[in-house]
Amino acid sequence: MSESHKLYVSGEMEINVITQQVFIKKQQIKISDLSYKTLISLIEAAPASLSNSQLMDLVWGDVAVSPETVTQRIALLRKSLSQNSNSKPTYITSVRGLGYRWLPEVKTVHHLAQKKRRQKTMYLIVSISLALLCFGWFWANKKSAQTQQISLQTGKLQVEELTSQAWRYMDKHSADGVKLAQGLFRKALELNPEEVNALSGLSISLSHQVTKFNQPMLLLDEASEVAERAIKINPEHAQAWVALAFVDDARGQIDKAIAGYEKALQISPDNSSTQSSLAYLYTQKGRLVDALRLDLSVADNKQLYLDLQIAEILGLLGFDVVAEQWFNKADVLSPDNVFAAQLRSQFYLSTNQLLKAEFVVQDAIDRGVNRPELPLVLGIIEWIRGDIEAAISQFQLAVDVDKEDMRSHAWLSLAQNHTGVLTDEALLLMGNKWFKEQMTWPDQWVYKSLVLAQLNQSEAAIESLYQAYQEGFRNHRLLMQYPPFKNINHLP
Repeated sequence: MSESHKLYVSGEMEINVITQQVFIKKQQIKISDLSYKTLISLIEAAPASLSNSQLMDLVWGDVAVSPETVTQRIALLRKSLSQNSNSKPTYITSVRGLGYRWLPEVKTVHHLAQKKRRQKTMYLIVSISLALLCFGWFWANKKSAQTQQISLQTGKLQVEELTSQAWRYMDKHSADGVKLAQGLFRKALELNPEEVNALSGLSISLSHQVTKFNQPMLLLDEASEVAERAIKINPEHAQAWVALAFVDDARGQIDKAIAGYEKALQISPDNSSTQSSLAYLYTQKGRLVDALRLDLSVADNKQLYLDLQIAEILGLLGFDVVAEQWFNKADVLSPDNVFAAQLRSQFYLSTNQLLKAEFVVQDAIDRGVNRPELPLVLGIIEWIRGDIEAAISQFQLAVDVDKEDMRSHAWLSLAQNHTGVLTDEALLLMGNKWFKEQMTWPDQWVYKSLVLAQLNQSEAAIESLYQAYQEGFRNHRLLMQYPPFKNINHLP
């Protein structure tokens, strides 16, 4: 920008590009460096819109960030711009499929170079005079003032720097990245225990450890407490509601999780990550059309699980050829995605393509993906082929991966009962223990039905399957492949 271009004026806002100060109604507002860069990028592009990728280049440069990071930054900027206004005017609008656009008209205030030269001459004379009078005082206090200023600036920036860096690690979607992010969130909270962004991030990182990386369910207790504290501090913080919904999601409390994600979308309607999470839960509840509509609405934002979710919905609807293409895309483009191989292999299992299912699982295990669902698929394939001992070995591997996973224990017990290691009474006692608490995930009713079918209690097994359907379970083709259901497959 030219030196003579010193001010942007847009509505009630003035921006001094030399000092990087932002004023609304003549009152300066606090704004972080990243938010300021985002603001200037949008204003200089106005009235045109900027895509997520353009904002990534302009604001973050060579630092790799995800579209979700851009969404969070836009939300923070909107909050900063509305904090000193009762009317909360709309400065930034979302343009579907394009990105974000600055709404108010932007004017540039010019200062003539000649006027600047006269002013500089006058200022120079006055400055020299003042300098001679104040030199001694200035020199005596300079070091102390600079130290205080640096200290204050560092204190103001440090919390946001820690939080921003933590989200960058979260965006890597790796076990190490989540651990590093968690440490940075905790350091930010040591500096400011009421920093809502850090509280939300800490909660989400704890939930990720449980859902993705097989860590103990006890971590969800802290995740819930931290998220609730964030909401208490700021009930209008969308990410805090997302964090709490994620905890409910991880605990299998689907209806509560859906309500939490829907609340977050009321606050921040353009958050593609929240829309994607909500679409996933709609799928689990059998709301396939609602789920597909949400997924397609965020198709331009490159969400991590988007391809996978579209593939799952298409498979459940019976569009196998197209679903296979989406499953393949999700698995190939994200080889470290812990869920891609699981759902792709289950799709092949449900369509009786056992060799393909086996290949996908083994390839994922060779890549280092460590989830109990993978050996479970191999165990079911071995059982279908009639090698019950090999099936037991795979189910035991699944238990070893995650000792808290009820589904792994259920399959192991079902197979052991089939070989006579367990009595029917022992299996029934285990089943009663597993299912005595309220069941919230639809497939929990499927597992109860598996136990009942194994015990030749056909009517009760069918009643449990009907309950699974009522709760939203839709993968009927997968059920036809489960060996314990061979006893009831002939029934209507």
